[in-house]
Amino acid sequence: YLGVAALILLLFSESIKADSANSWTDRVEVKADVRLRYEILEQELKRYRERFRFRARLNFTMAVNDDIDIVLQLASGSDDPVSTNQTFTHAFSTKSIGIDLAYIDWHPATVEGFHAYGGKMKNPFYMPANTELLWDSDLNPEGAALAFSRKFSYVEIFSVVSAFSIEERSKANEAGLVGGQMGFKLKFLEYF
Repeated sequence: YLGVAALILLLFSESIKADSANSWTDRVEVKADVRLRYEILEQELKRYRERFRFRARLNFTMAVNDDIDIVLQLASGSDDPVSTNQTFTHAFSTKSIGIDLAYIDWHPATVEGFHAYGGKMKNPFYMPANTELLWDSDLNPEGAALAFSRKFSYVEIFSVVSAFSIEERSKANEAGLVGGQMGFKLKFLEYF
């Protein structure tokens, strides 16, 4: 981890030297959102339940240079990997904030459509019709991924190769996930 941190600092410092005319505020995008909601849970053979919940997120995206972006997002939530919602409970207790995203996106201008991701990233895999049939949209895997896409007249081809860490264990083999995806999208309605 120290090597990765040193590489990030080196890239960041070199970018500042090369691009001293632009302020760092021109290269950093900040987004935030807060959501409050009331839920009623009715499940068969379980007690009726009501609860208030909130979600708070703060996202920083920094363009280190034309080829590298760094993304950091802090979010409310618990240990649930697919939810940043927090329930109002425990007599006004302090709520948890954690690292929801922390990754580097290398997208060299010389190779259009190519991205190399490393860290805790947004899911790089294509989700048909944005359904959660295969992947939960809130799942942010940890590891590395290479993605490539290219658009032609009415076809877009894409591919993803990834290696994700699922569980790091000192006394047993680590659990991981290696995967790949290839496909294409057709846009018929635009041309007929």
